[in-house]
Amino acid sequence: DAFLLGNVAPDVHIGFMVPDYSHKVRYGRSHQSYPGSLPIPSYKRYQRNFMGGLNPAEYLLQTDFIQPNVSYCLAEQRGLVDQRQLREFIVGIWCHLVCDHVYNAHTRAFLRAHHIPTGEDARIRKQADFDVYGRSLVMNRLPEASDELFAVAAAHPQYGFTHSDVEQTLQVIQRIAEENRQNSVSSPQYQMLDTEFFSSAYKEAEETLVQGFMLQKHN
Repeated sequence: DAFLLGNVAPDVHIGFMVPDYSHKVRYGRSHQSYPGSLPIPSYKRYQRNFMGGLNPAEYLLQTDFIQPNVSYCLAEQRGLVDQRQLREFIVGIWCHLVCDHVYNAHTRAFLRAHHIPTGEDARIRKQADFDVYGRSLVMNRLPEASDELFAVAAAHPQYGFTHSDVEQTLQVIQRIAEENRQNSVSSPQYQMLDTEFFSSAYKEAEETLVQGFMLQKHN
């Protein structure tokens, strides 16, 4: 559950996903990216800043104590924070940033190749195509609410999750999954992007994720 919630955590406080979030977090901070019309999140910068420079496979094996975010994790919650689950939450965020990095980089390349200017129109068309793409996928598992999950999210040192933030995020995930199920498509029709774009980006994202979960050989 912690890993799955981490998969969407970077989008919670930037205004794109949850309508009533507790506070704003700048996209550049939440996604470790530089400003721009189509910013490229940096999972490598996230690794350096929040995972000690380790890949997920190595990071999950660490045993050093992660100090909880005392501004959000209440005293009575701290005993519920499982350090392994907190690491899984952090790794879930890494996975989100990998996918955003790959898909945004591919989008930039696609726009250049097709002489499409960046801007609001391209952003809207891109989002519409990603919504259609999402309806072609199957979500087999969703995060479920528990006191432990609320505690882990609150303890996360970077974003600052309130109980309401987590509760609303879980509701949004459930709604999106249900809408995608009801409106599922087997042959997506896109406005701007194309099937080759999604196939290529998916392959690169998958390869990057798999590589991250492989232990590195050190000489």
